[in-house]
Amino acid sequence: SSDVCSSDLVFDFDGTLTHVKNNRTSWELIWLYLGYTLNDCGSLYRQFMNKEFDHQEWCDRTARFFSQKNLKSSDMEKIAQNIRLVDGTIETLRFLKGKGIKLYICSGAMDDLIDTIFKIDERNLFEKIECNRFSYDRNGYLKSIQGTQFDFEGKANFIRKIIDENEIQPEECIFVGNSDNDIWAHESGAKTLVVNPHKINGMNRTEWKYYLEEAEQEPDVQEKLDEIHAEYAKLNPEDIHFIDPCMGSGHILVYAFDVLMQIYE
Repeated sequence: SSDVCSSDLVFDFDGTLTHVKNNRTSWELIWLYLGYTLNDCGSLYRQFMNKEFDHQEWCDRTARFFSQKNLKSSDMEKIAQNIRLVDGTIETLRFLKGKGIKLYICSGAMDDLIDTIFKIDERNLFEKIECNRFSYDRNGYLKSIQGTQFDFEGKANFIRKIIDENEIQPEECIFVGNSDNDIWAHESGAKTLVVNPHKINGMNRTEWKYYLEEAEQEPDVQEKLDEIHAEYAKLNPEDIHFIDPCMGSGHILVYAFDVLMQIYE
């Protein structure tokens, strides 16, 4: 509709433009590929979210773990085989580009995977791709990870930057995301669209102006979904028990409380 028209479109990558095997993030895929556990990955994430260190330190610590397992650039190509673009992504991007809309990626993923998933001519559809960057030594082993300054709270700064550069109003820009590192995008003043929500409440109208409803399903799939939705609809929020078996600071419990309150209300 005319209400959604924009001059600029900024996309997240993981889970927004892509499907990842078993609904993992690209970072989780690397940790698992190297023989680590999801808890190993999640431990650093929780420390970062608790502000025990900044984003670059998070990347530095992650790089040390990856280097201990001798991560090579060739490994990233194998890991990328578990990621595919959402059906129709390239066609949609070409259509939008043809309409004169400027396209961007602002993601907490990494350049290796994005460069592998998108062919060269497809990457050229974007004005800029902002993400974390992996560096390798002459033998192809990971040397360092340069973290992007435009993830989490920084996503709003990236959007403000392109709004200023293109001399447009904030409402002429739309950010499309799906996860917990995307929820700050609305602070830029841009319109926000959530697709395939993961780890977030997509119905939060402060963080997300638009919510993309579930796609039309095959009859047998829809029948199963209806059964699941009917079962969930009977749940009383007072009967829901939430357990964090690896509690540190309890950050996830605090977030769970907010979610349960929204359900209760």
